[in-house]
Amino acid sequence: MSTSTAQQIVDDSSMLRVGHIPTIARMCHRLGLIDLINESIPCNTDIDLGTLVTGMICDTLSGRSPLYKVEEFIAEQDTELLFGTPVNSHSFNDDALGNALDRIHQKGTLKLFTEVSLKAATVFGLDTSQCSFDTTSVNVWGRYDDSHPNQKAPHITHGYSKDKRPDLKQFMVSMLCVEGNIPISGKMQNGNSGDEKLNNEELQRIARLLKPLGQNITELTYIADCKLITPENLKSLNDIQFISRFPATYKEHNRVIAQAIDTDQWEDLGILAETPSPSIKRQRASYKAQESQVTVEGKSYRALVIQTDHLDKRRSNSIERKRLKEKALAEKAIKAARKINYHCPPDAAKALEPLTRKNKNSYWHITGTVEQTPIYAPGRAPANGQRKIIGTKYHHHLHLEENTALHQHQLKQAGCFVMITNTAKEKMSAREVLRTYKQQYGVEKNFSFLKEPLIANDTFLKKPSRIDALVFILLVSLMIWNLMQRELRKSEQVSNGQLNDLNKRPTQRPTSYLLMCHLSSVIILKHGHTRHLPRNGIKPQGLHYLEALGFDQSIYTTPPSPSKTQRRP
Repeated sequence: MSTSTAQQIVDDSSMLRVGHIPTIARMCHRLGLIDLINESIPCNTDIDLGTLVTGMICDTLSGRSPLYKVEEFIAEQDTELLFGTPVNSHSFNDDALGNALDRIHQKGTLKLFTEVSLKAATVFGLDTSQCSFDTTSVNVWGRYDDSHPNQKAPHITHGYSKDKRPDLKQFMVSMLCVEGNIPISGKMQNGNSGDEKLNNEELQRIARLLKPLGQNITELTYIADCKLITPENLKSLNDIQFISRFPATYKEHNRVIAQAIDTDQWEDLGILAETPSPSIKRQRASYKAQESQVTVEGKSYRALVIQTDHLDKRRSNSIERKRLKEKALAEKAIKAARKINYHCPPDAAKALEPLTRKNKNSYWHITGTVEQTPIYAPGRAPANGQRKIIGTKYHHHLHLEENTALHQHQLKQAGCFVMITNTAKEKMSAREVLRTYKQQYGVEKNFSFLKEPLIANDTFLKKPSRIDALVFILLVSLMIWNLMQRELRKSEQVSNGQLNDLNKRPTQRPTSYLLMCHLSSVIILKHGHTRHLPRNGIKPQGLHYLEALGFDQSIYTTPPSPSKTQRRP
C-alpha cells in the first residue's frame, strides 16, 4: 500500500470513544424496546419514537446530560452501531424530544411503563413473588403556576419534603420493584400525595399488574415501610402476604419491645449484610429477634421484635437530649434548695420529701438528708475561743444520682424495632422476614438516580406533563441499568472469580458501574461502514464483563439488525 493510499484511508476514517454505551443499546434491543414503543405509540415523524427513547436512555446511562444537550451527545456517537440504522443527530433536537415527551404523556406513562416492565419480566424471567414499594419526593425550582390538581398531569406543589426542603415545590415518584431493585411499576405522583394513599392505590392495581405473568396474588409478598400500616391498607392486604415496619405510633409497638427486653430471650440472626464491612470503625450490624403478637383493628398479626447492636441514632440522640435536660433541671432545683434554711426539723423534712421522691421514669434522682447548723451570736469570739450559740438552723444536704437502669433500658429500646407480617412462621423464619424487608434498601437506593435537580429543571421542562414523561424515561433507564447488574451477578464469570472490582480483586457482587469503568476506554476506528477495534482495544476484564452480559466484542464492530418498526434514513 502506497503512502498516499494509507494517508487517504486515515483521512477518511474517524475514531470514536464508545465506552460502555453499545452494551446499553444492546440491552434495549434484547428487550425489544424500539418495537414495543413504536407499536404502542404509532407516529409519522421523521424519526420513530422508539429510537428517540433508546437514544435518551443511552444518554441517561452515560452521565445524563440535560435533555437540551442530547443532540450533542448523539452527534458524538456511532448511531448505526447503537440503533441498527444511521440517524442524524439533529433528529434529537429540542422540538423533537419535547414532542416525544408529549406523546408519551398522552399515552399514559404508567400504562406504557407497565408494558415495558411486563416485557422485561418475560424476557429476563424475573421473580415477581416479592414486590417492594416505596416513594420519594423530587424538588423543583420553578413556580409551575399552570399546574393544577385536576389536570391529567400530576400536580407540582408543596408537600412533605423527604429532602428537608419545604421551601421548594415538588412531585412524588412511586416505585414497585422486584428482585430487590428492578422497577416493574412506577410513575410521577402529585407533590402532596401521602404514602398511605399511594400504598393503597398500588394494592388496588397490583393484581391486575401481575395477572399477565400468571402470578397469583395469594403467592405474592408485598414489602413496604411503616406507612403501609393503616386500617384501610390492612383491609386490602387480606389476600396478600406482607412485611412492614410496625409504626411506633401504636401502643402495641412499645408494649412488645418492653416485653421482649424484660423476657430477654432472643434468637440470634447474626449479620445479614452480604458486603464486607467498609471500615473497622463502621462494622456490619448484627441482629437478634423475638417472636410476639400485636393486635391492630381487632386482628392479630405476627410481630418480630428486632434488636441490633447498631443504635438508632435519632432515637439515641433524643434519649441523650432528654437525659441532659433532666439533669440540668435537677441541678437547678438542688442549687435553689440549698439556699433555703428552716427553723425546725419537721419543716425541713417536709420540704425534702417532694425533692427526693423517686420517679421510675426519671433519669435522675435527688437524694439528701436534713442537717443542722448552729447560729452564733454576733461579734468576735471571746478569749476562751467559744462563741455563744443562740439558735439552730436546718438545711438540706443534697446530691444527684443517675437512674442507670432506666438509661440502659431506654438504650436497649433504641436498638429495637418491630416488624409486622401475616406470613406464617413455618413459611418464613424471622431471619428470612428481616432479610426480605431489607431488600427495601434497593428501592431507596434507586431514588438517588431520580434526584438530579438539573435534569428536571432544564429549559423546556416547564410543563408537568413533560416531567411526567421524563420520569418514565428515567424509570426505564433505571430498569435497564439494574437488569444489566442482575445479569452480571447471575453469570458463570462470577462463580469462576473472573470479574474484578476496581481494586483488581474478584467480586461476587459486580455492578453496572464496574462494567462502565472497565469499558470506559474502548474506542473504535470507523472507515466508511467498517469498524475496527485497535489491538487489545478491550482489556481482559472488559471482555469478561461483556461475556457475563452475554455479549462479545462484535457489538463494537457489527451493528444490530434494525427493528421492524424503525424508520430508515
